[in-house]
Amino acid sequence: MTSGAPTADAPRADAPGASVARATDWLTLTKPRLNLLVLITTLAGLYLAEPAGVSTSLLVHTLVGSALVAGGAAALNQVLERTTDGLMRRTRNRPLAAGRLGTAEGAVLGAVLSIAGLV
Repeated sequence: MTSGAPTADAPRADAPGASVARATDWLTLTKPRLNLLVLITTLAGLYLAEPAGVSTSLLVHTLVGSALVAGGAAALNQVLERTTDGLMRRTRNRPLAAGRLGTAEGAVLGAVLSIAGLV
């Protein structure tokens, strides 16, 4: 019989670290380390296209838009791959595969980031 109390593995929703852990899971969905590489290659592409430099406005808009779209794509990918991710040792602790975030949450985050980046 379950008492409804959280297990040692799952922090209580009102525990001080729960909101930090949840924010970390949301950030993890966007795969920030991988997307840093996307931004570096985007920056390199801008330089190769215009070695003399691009306007600050174009640079900022391109990098922010690319970061948002790449983060959204990473989240949507994890939504689609959550079952497979749960089977592999390397990926089983991802937020969706581990069940720390719901599929709908991941899908909404991915869609919002992707749309915002395209805008």
